[in-house]
This record gives sequence, structure tokens and C-alpha cells, in this order.
Amino acid sequence: MERGNAKHATSCQTRELTVREAGRLGGLSTLTRYGVDHYRKAGRKGQAKLNAQFGKAQRALWGSLGGRPKKPRLAGMGEKG
Repeated sequence: MERGNAKHATSCQTRELTVREAGRLGGLSTLTRYGVDHYRKAGRKGQAKLNAQFGKAQRALWGSLGGRPKKPRLAGMGEKG
């Protein structure tokens, strides 16, 4: 069985899912259960929260930079030593 090709999977075949595959399958399940409007409402709710949390000037600055910047990484985090 090819990885990531769920069309050919049968109930007899079992293997561990990666985190990415589990997230994708969960998202598809949610889409099937609640529909596209569920995601639209969630997006609007998140955008409204950002609008309330940050001012118009801050959001305009982020827009000129190409989007909201990521949080800075702490020194030494994630490094193998």
C-alpha cells in the first residue's frame, strides 16, 4: 500500500498514522460532519478576535510585511546537543 493513499486501504490493513495524516483525516471528518460553513464561521470568529486584540494600525503593518510575524525562537530550543 502506498503511503497517503487511503483509497486503497482496507479494514484489515493497519499501520501507524503520522501526526500529519491524523490531522488531515480529522479535518476531513470534521468537514464531512459539519460542512464548509463550520470552517468559515471559525475563520470569521478568529479574525474578529484578532481585530479586537490588535489595532487597525498594527494589522496594516503586518499586511505590509506579508502577514503576522512568527514568535521568536528561544536560544537553544530544539537544538541537538
